[in-house]
Amino acid sequence: MTENFNKHSIKELILAAFTAILIYYTSVSIFPFAIFVFPTPFVVLGVKRGYQHSILSLILSSGAIYLLDGWAGTIMMLVYAIIVSIPMIIALKKGFKAFKTMVIVTACVCILVVGLSVIMSVTEGIDIVKGFEDAVSTSIEAQIQIINKMNIPQTGDLKDMMRSSVTLMMAIIPSLLFIMAMSISMFNYYLSTTVLRRIGFGIIDVPKFYNFKLPSDILKGVVICIVGIFIFDKMGFGYTTELSLNIMMAFSFLFMLQGLAVAIFYLRKKMNPIVLNIFIVVTIIFNIRMFYIFIGLFDSIFNFRYRKRRE
Repeated sequence: MTENFNKHSIKELILAAFTAILIYYTSVSIFPFAIFVFPTPFVVLGVKRGYQHSILSLILSSGAIYLLDGWAGTIMMLVYAIIVSIPMIIALKKGFKAFKTMVIVTACVCILVVGLSVIMSVTEGIDIVKGFEDAVSTSIEAQIQIINKMNIPQTGDLKDMMRSSVTLMMAIIPSLLFIMAMSISMFNYYLSTTVLRRIGFGIIDVPKFYNFKLPSDILKGVVICIVGIFIFDKMGFGYTTELSLNIMMAFSFLFMLQGLAVAIFYLRKKMNPIVLNIFIVVTIIFNIRMFYIFIGLFDSIFNFRYRKRRE
């Protein structure tokens, strides 16, 4: 926890920087989603050694990224790591609960993305939302061209549905941003706390994912949102459909997380951990997400895991 620099702390500082650089180039060349956990080494270092060590390690890794990738990647990674790591270090040091910590980091990431979008629009004239729409439209049209080449009869409705999905994707951008930011905060939180526990930093509580539970007043939030949308609709608010979609997406994601936790809670003693992880991933890939959403919703009402423990 001390800010004193010594031989061991400097070694850890360099190790964190090297790990972050490795994560960055893994994301660029092999696995893009690895970029989600780029801030993790700085979180671990910051909690163990202090903010100065974390910031110096970040500057060191940014210098290496600059030498190889230039300013664009460097600035992006620098801002991203600061926005995620500093709030998480503060929350972990203050002993905040897991969900509260993740909500704080999620809010910071959302503010960062919105802020960068506004800045780029004002200074460079770059419309990120329009760019996203063009990318989705291009992807949809490419898929339609493939369908045309296959000479499949009676695909008119399918093509119309695919084109209309662009409008849907644009409508749910806020909820997609929330889901991305929440995923980033979850990955960094669980990985950081696990590493801290493994290196013997015992004051860090590493909650098991199967114990993940949304706040007890989450259902009140759902009811308030439904009532609010109903009121807005009666008042003639013009975007109630888009608002409803985004709220539904956000709550569905949260309930899906809780549903996954419930499934793991009951299956962890009956399946090998590797088999269990594969099973969970396969069920998500094959679009059985609604099953987990309903489990999470009902668990919020009836608290199945609490009843199981009492038995």
